[in-house]
Amino acid sequence: MEQLSGLFFWVFLASFISIWIVKALTVKFEWVSMPQIDRWNIRTVSLHGGVGFFPVIAISLGYLIFQNYSELTTSIGVIDGDQKQFEIILSILLGSLVMFILGFVDDIISCRPTVKIAFQLIASIIFIYNGGGFLIFETEALNIFITLLWFFVVINAVNLMDNMDGLTTGVVIISLIFLIFNSILGVDGTFPLSVYSSVIMLSSLLAFLFFNWSPATIFMGDSGSLSIGFILAALLIPSPINNYLGITQNDHLSTPVMSLLIPILIIVTLLFDVVFVTITRFLEGRSVMKGGKDHTSHRLVRGGLTEKKSILLIFSLSIIGGVGSVVLLTVNNGYGIFFTLFSIVILLIFKGIYLSRISSS
Repeated sequence: MEQLSGLFFWVFLASFISIWIVKALTVKFEWVSMPQIDRWNIRTVSLHGGVGFFPVIAISLGYLIFQNYSELTTSIGVIDGDQKQFEIILSILLGSLVMFILGFVDDIISCRPTVKIAFQLIASIIFIYNGGGFLIFETEALNIFITLLWFFVVINAVNLMDNMDGLTTGVVIISLIFLIFNSILGVDGTFPLSVYSSVIMLSSLLAFLFFNWSPATIFMGDSGSLSIGFILAALLIPSPINNYLGITQNDHLSTPVMSLLIPILIIVTLLFDVVFVTITRFLEGRSVMKGGKDHTSHRLVRGGLTEKKSILLIFSLSIIGGVGSVVLLTVNNGYGIFFTLFSIVILLIFKGIYLSRISSS
């Protein structure tokens, strides 16, 4: 715990200073987001927040990789799980670098959707090539497909939810907290690398939240949302790096089912928003890839909530999803599992019905 506390402190401090410097530069060189008709913000706000916090995350992950590699090379007997953890964490760093570069370029010149999808596939393939990915089906091709789909959905869900001050930052922080909790369930001894990786991200994003909370003075931009979306997606896939999220075979839900259910519950609000926006825009004949004011958060405000209350409500729903993931892992009882899943599904259905009745403009 002392090592984690020190890691948290130094990453937070470095991120805070780095973000402050980037913010000062954006003001000086006018790298700002101007109010637009298809965007929610009505103020001029600094851009490139991701340039402030991602390099700190990348350097910290690099240190974690170096430390892990040193331990592997000095060990007489290397455990396969340790080797796989090293390979997966390395692929997370490389993939997130690809996403950061793509996001930074997109923030400057606005890339076409096909270019974004292509680079998201490249980053995801790096992860799969190094041994990461879902192991749900007996057929490897199906596992690769569901893994690629998972990355595409999660990366873009994080990107799309970055539509209101502090929203994405807070939701990802909550998801990381439950990811840490689930990763240490049943662990006796050394924490898996997902705990250290999550603490790095969590502390860096907490520093960013000081600048991004309403009224935000800087936005993370695609350089931030795409990179943290990739890391979050990778850390949520059950593997040795996260102790397989504490998932074990039981009499009520099989391991393949749990392998999808647990990650989905941890980021349920992110997934709900991207699915809801995709369906409503498709029914209205509008492009899914373009920006808009029709997200969950926007409709809650039009329904009568203030921006902060809308954000806090979404945070609360994120916590409910996270708690649900813990319940599924710790309550080995069919009725308890059924009640948990039924309650969350009913909550999401009613939420969808309520939001669909609110105008998107």
